[in-house]
Amino acid sequence: MPGLSTPDGKRSLVPSKVMLHRQDSNLIMQDKYSRDLLYSFDMEYGKVVDEWHIGPEQLVDFCPGKKFNQMLAEPTFVGASSNSLYIIDPRLHGYKGVALKTYSPFTRTNFSCVATTEYGWVAVGSKNGDIRLYDSLGKNAKTHLRGCKGPVLALDVSKDGAYLVATYEAHLVLYDCHMGFNRSIASSANASGIRVNLTREHAKYLHDEGVPLVYKSATFNLGPNTTEKYITAYVGPYLIAFNLRSILANKPEYEIKRYQDNVVASSFRWNNDKDIVVTVPSDVFVQDRAKLSRPRRHSLDHYRSRNIIRGRPSV
Repeated sequence: MPGLSTPDGKRSLVPSKVMLHRQDSNLIMQDKYSRDLLYSFDMEYGKVVDEWHIGPEQLVDFCPGKKFNQMLAEPTFVGASSNSLYIIDPRLHGYKGVALKTYSPFTRTNFSCVATTEYGWVAVGSKNGDIRLYDSLGKNAKTHLRGCKGPVLALDVSKDGAYLVATYEAHLVLYDCHMGFNRSIASSANASGIRVNLTREHAKYLHDEGVPLVYKSATFNLGPNTTEKYITAYVGPYLIAFNLRSILANKPEYEIKRYQDNVVASSFRWNNDKDIVVTVPSDVFVQDRAKLSRPRRHSLDHYRSRNIIRGRPSV
């Protein structure tokens, strides 16, 4: 979407996050340089039509109020600042965000990301590495998971709230949190989660290639008519699909593919666990999961012998 600008045309926009909204009729955007504002892009007219002041604080993240609300005409959605959780309603006059849960600055919540289930339960990650689970906004968290060192870069939750995947820079963590949104599981055996990463051999291979082992947003396959079976993530030019059942068995398995350019986004197609939509700087394409490779020695040598997969892969 080149040439994006504010509704009055006075300033160019550089989207740092986008979200489809209201039955895909609008795209909600956050500008890289004005994080206290959101913008509504009209998909039919192909332009930014509205600018929303959310509140006095900068938003760190936003998401649908319920996991599949993007399919509905529901106008409200959820947002998070460093120490507050909001319901955002574009119909309000003045500030569009209503803070339903605010923590004292002395609490140092340092929220960094937010995700919801199909029931409207809310998971919030922080720069401190911890995660809070809420059955609804406006109440105290039912569970406070201490998490890992380093910031939580992204969260995704299965539609029923059974599983949560947290993205940290050097690894992923999968939590079995079946009851964590309704009562505390902070002292249970599941509270530490299962750390998910590449094999040591493959991590060394990336290191030798000069590819930093830095994860971006990990997400489940999704849709109201599908069951979560896989988690997709990406590291530099590598697309990775982890098998959920294998992680739960504490024997993580994954499939992987390398592209010429760094991957900048990945997600499974709606109601589909076989096709992954992959975004690189110059292209968006669909990758057949069955054509990813297991990370065995011969597959790594295959990558090295071919150097890199040039351009758009055949699928």
